[in-house]
Amino acid sequence: FDGKFDPNLQYRETLGMGTEVVVEFRDGEVMSGQTTQTYGRQQPRFNVIPLDTTSNNISVLVERDAIKGIYSKEEYEKRENQQLENYVQSHLADGHSREELIADYYFEKHSYARALKHFTTALQATPDSLRLRKKVVSTHYNVGMRHIKNHEFNRAMSCMKRILEIDPENPRAKRKYNKIKEHVKRMHAAAHEKANNK
Repeated sequence: FDGKFDPNLQYRETLGMGTEVVVEFRDGEVMSGQTTQTYGRQQPRFNVIPLDTTSNNISVLVERDAIKGIYSKEEYEKRENQQLENYVQSHLADGHSREELIADYYFEKHSYARALKHFTTALQATPDSLRLRKKVVSTHYNVGMRHIKNHEFNRAMSCMKRILEIDPENPRAKRKYNKIKEHVKRMHAAAHEKANNK
């Protein structure tokens, strides 16, 4: 609960016994999980156990006022597929490939890992595209920032390193890479000192 989630430890203590749901929050976050008891649509609040085993959350108390929508897995997938298709069809005139448009859609939804997958595929098809290179760099940066937020510093460094492979003079990635590197170094030094003092 100090915000320093260790993926090597097993934190989960309870299992959801209710309904599998997808919760879309007003701030754009989407969480798939299982309610701890049978879910009633009139309840002002309910608990959800995230299905993502790497999540930093054991259980989330969801306030109805904070959510934009709640769906079954099937409802959400159908809705997402329809929204994606509508987005692609409405942007085809821009002259971008379908793969790039799918990536743009996920980027706008802040689903950076999914966006990166599609941007990378689009870039492989047109490796000389400066526009796509910029989009890949920007997406890597956002993925890296998510890793920093989750205290996954080695993964964050890998993202910044990948940016510098694509754009060696990128000032933001250089600064962030050096800052993370120093932070990790201080963490290791503190851990080493603590171990020696025992």
